[in-house]
Amino acid sequence: MPENQQSARSLYGIRLWLARLAYLLVLTGIIVIFFIGMPKYIAASSQGGASLSVERTAQGDMMITRTEDEVAQAGIGPGDILLGVDNQLITAETSMDDLDTMLTGKIGESLTLSILTQNGSRLDVTIVRGRALLNALSAIGISLSQLILFHIILTGILMLTFALISFLIFIRRSDDWFVILVALTQMLLPLTLRVAPQLTYGALALNAFWILNIVRILSLYPLVAMIYLFPKGVASKWVGLLIFLAGVLALSNVANYLLNFFTPLLSVLIGYAIWWFFLIIGVLLQVHRYRKIYSPTERQQTKWVIIGFAITLIVFFLFELSKNITGLSVTQTLLLGMASDLALGLTLIFLALIMAFAVFHYKLWDADFYINRTVIYGLVTGVLALFWGAMMALLNYAFQQFTDKQSPILAAVLSSVQVIALFQPVRGRIETWINSHFYKDRVDFTKAIVELQPEKWQFIAPQNMYDALAESVTSLLQSDKAAVYTFDGNTVRLGSAVGIKPALARQIKLDDATRQRLQAGKVVQLKDQTIFAVIVPLTVPRGRLNDLIGILAVGPRAEERGYSRDHISDLSGLGQSAGTAIHFLQLNQKKSSHSA
Repeated sequence: MPENQQSARSLYGIRLWLARLAYLLVLTGIIVIFFIGMPKYIAASSQGGASLSVERTAQGDMMITRTEDEVAQAGIGPGDILLGVDNQLITAETSMDDLDTMLTGKIGESLTLSILTQNGSRLDVTIVRGRALLNALSAIGISLSQLILFHIILTGILMLTFALISFLIFIRRSDDWFVILVALTQMLLPLTLRVAPQLTYGALALNAFWILNIVRILSLYPLVAMIYLFPKGVASKWVGLLIFLAGVLALSNVANYLLNFFTPLLSVLIGYAIWWFFLIIGVLLQVHRYRKIYSPTERQQTKWVIIGFAITLIVFFLFELSKNITGLSVTQTLLLGMASDLALGLTLIFLALIMAFAVFHYKLWDADFYINRTVIYGLVTGVLALFWGAMMALLNYAFQQFTDKQSPILAAVLSSVQVIALFQPVRGRIETWINSHFYKDRVDFTKAIVELQPEKWQFIAPQNMYDALAESVTSLLQSDKAAVYTFDGNTVRLGSAVGIKPALARQIKLDDATRQRLQAGKVVQLKDQTIFAVIVPLTVPRGRLNDLIGILAVGPRAEERGYSRDHISDLSGLGQSAGTAIHFLQLNQKKSSHSA
């Protein structure tokens, strides 16, 4: 990312900590609400009522307006009056909520309805709550508990995936407002798309359903903003206007939810259709940028994310359509519902994973350094926690065998001492394993380039070092070109060039800002240049300061893979080693020439 874009997106001071706090509160709140709502969701999923609808007449009676399944088969129809449920009489004081409580119970239990038919006869009908659902489940060979488990596993994996990837993105660059926006959108997506009903039950349990609804309404705005601004966090004026209008729409939806001042038709329009317009425009905008604006590296970084956004919108649209299909049997409706839930859940998980893939594999926001450390220390913590627990149990068992009583405090102390002793070797082994399996392109330049070893310096000349450096770096980093330059006062002299004509290599230009960063010992990435991608300062340490004696310029990597933070760190170390070696060789050459 260009330096000016990164600094423009950086947060400082109170704004930085408020943004971090807001994200962590949302992350923690959603996870807590999800788990609080889980028992409520399981209980509600096990309950059902009678397949009928009623409304109160002007005379105060509960008149049946619609019947289905077993209720209709029992001869109960629209226009009949519901007199009682399970010997509980319905009176003028019985509210609709009271009636819903009377009708609702555990699926599979019997329910007796007292009916006054239109011809004036009284009828008592015993039905089974949810019989149609049970018959449908039996037809496809699963039980109610298995159906509930299916949805628990699906939503659990969905929430875990989004929470983990959201947190990994957040810790990558928590001082960048756009990265925080992306992480926040990832965490809110299950709430935005209403695919985790446990959140609703959790909010109801906490008497915070209205807060959850407001957050759900507002969560559409960061989703739209993320799609419009992805991946740089910048946009043209007309795109900024669309983002502003989306914000106005979100606030209008909140106002309508609180005050209910829009007509039903307008409520549907602003709450559904216009949001689809904004989302589709966002995806089309990303496609346009991909084809006309993005560089090859940016295309590699964003193509899967664009595909993921597009597929998610299509699947969600089909998911919403499937809810409105009529004329199906209960079994067909059940199968369609399970299939659509599974398809949407897997699509959302796919979206989260390809976001992680873009971040991890194509170095989007250069996040792999932090992901690497998170994975390493996460595994170390898990392994040592298991070891600590096992040693606690083993030591307690040993104490009980020899002293007839347990000593948990002593066992905890001894286990902790062992964990402390094992931390460094376990961390080292896990880090080696992770880097060897998932970070195979990291390079130890000092070992890989023989000429950098001090014992070899007396046998080679500076030109040999220039050539070895340029040739080895292109091979080790799979780059198409590299060049070594030395400084003679303010003059930049080409020492060696590989994969590029010397005349073209001499055209390199360093502005004042780049020179200052190189002088400070920092590797500079040139995103907007076509010849070289990275410039490495060749420095000689002198106390707290470094002497800049030259530079190593490296071209883009093969397959447009880009340079990760680990690569930059490795190249920075190479610059110090190579700078020291070149300085030593130059001094030797001067001494030899003076002696001659």
